[in-house]
Amino acid sequence: MHIPRFMLLIVAVVTMLAACTASETSEFKAEGISPPIPMAASVELQDTVAEAIGAPPPDTGLAEIDFSDPVAAGEIVAERNACSACHSIDGTKLVGPSWLGLFGRTEAMTDGSSLVVDEAYIAESIRNPSLKIVAGYDNAMTPYDFLSDDEINALVEYIKTIQ
Repeated sequence: MHIPRFMLLIVAVVTMLAACTASETSEFKAEGISPPIPMAASVELQDTVAEAIGAPPPDTGLAEIDFSDPVAAGEIVAERNACSACHSIDGTKLVGPSWLGLFGRTEAMTDGSSLVVDEAYIAESIRNPSLKIVAGYDNAMTPYDFLSDDEINALVEYIKTIQ
């Protein structure tokens, strides 16, 4: 069945909005991907939403991540959560700051302060991105507070290598 791209985006937006208001006990399940996909929906709708947001369908059974190599694990976490939709690894300015050379760089914030990007700042920005906004960017990132500590630490280790 062919569904026009704009319809996929509408379905994805409606699903994301519903997920934002869903309670912890609802039929929404994050499965380590963002945003949650409605598990009570038909398999066809689940697949359509997953395709629209660039996430693996929830019924494909995501393989466990091996955190023994945190950099490789971080690359997998970034891919599964579509981080490259907003953050480039080649210096290109997208919705969010590029990860190229990010670690250790001094960044100016919208409030006039500046900071050196370290592990704590990256982890904080993943969990609660609205706390410190890099100058020149909008407060557009959704909190990824559903990620485990292992996933966030792996992302940090991966970002550190992008030089």
